[in-house]
Amino acid sequence: MSINLKRDEKFILLGIPLIFLLSVPLHFAYDFSGKLPIVGIFTPVNESIFEHLKLSFYPMLLWWLISFLILAKKQKISAPKWFNACIFSLISAPIIITALYYINTGAFGLHSLALDIFSLFFAVLIGQILGLHIYKHKDANIYDLYTAISIIFVIILLFTFFTFCPPNYPIFISK
Repeated sequence: MSINLKRDEKFILLGIPLIFLLSVPLHFAYDFSGKLPIVGIFTPVNESIFEHLKLSFYPMLLWWLISFLILAKKQKISAPKWFNACIFSLISAPIIITALYYINTGAFGLHSLALDIFSLFFAVLIGQILGLHIYKHKDANIYDLYTAISIIFVIILLFTFFTFCPPNYPIFISK
């Protein structure tokens, strides 16, 4: 069985290892920066589950944005389709990370750095595959583009707000 992927579709899958590798230095960037608040917007500022969701969100967002800019210069791609797929990818990865964390710790009592790292990789993998599926099979229009961009901005605002004003819920508490 042969899988024929177009250039834009290959870019989505190529992102999987690169996004994962980009997340590694981001984990330590806040401490290395001397705890600069601007760096804390994009990287974990503590060991809470919420802060670690940035390790998938921002590298994935960066990958989708850069890929779009590269591909848009070389071939005609649909911005509504691209960013519609992007938002599904961006939303699914943090949900998967959170679900796996609570399944591992709550259901099975497992606390493991290896499982946390695997969860990040698995979430990026599934997120990118879901994004690819949406990109290939769902039509999108200009309203989908506006919706996707609006959701991205809302997520960025929420990450920023909750980084500096975390509520007293377990997902926001540093372990």
